[in-house]
Amino acid sequence: MQEHILYKKSYTHPLLRCLSTEEGIHILQEIHSGCCGAHVGTRILANKTLQAGYFWPTMKQDAIRLVSKCERCQKHSSHYNVVPLPLHAVGDGHCRPFPSGRGSEEVPPGGH
Repeated sequence: MQEHILYKKSYTHPLLRCLSTEEGIHILQEIHSGCCGAHVGTRILANKTLQAGYFWPTMKQDAIRLVSKCERCQKHSSHYNVVPLPLHAVGDGHCRPFPSGRGSEEVPPGGH
C-alpha cells in the first residue's frame, strides 16, 4: 500500500493497482472501445489491462463478458461459436426429393 492505494505485486508486470469491479469494468471499456480502442479479444484485453498496471479479481471474467456483448466484435469475429440452425429449418422446401433406388423408400419432406 502506497499513499492509501492498494497494489498487487507481480513477477511479470510492475506493481499493479488494485481496483474495484466497477473501476475495472470502466478501464476495460476504455482499453477495448475507447478513443484508442482496438476491439481485441478477451485474452489480449486482459493482458493489455495488466500492462497498463491494473488488477482486480474478476478481470478475466469481466473481459469475457465485455467482449461477448460487444456488437462490433461479434460481427467481425470468427464464426466458430455460431449456434447451428436445425437442418429442417434450413432445408424445408429448398431441395427436391432424392431419387429412390431399388428397394428403398422415399422419405417424406420434414423427415416424418
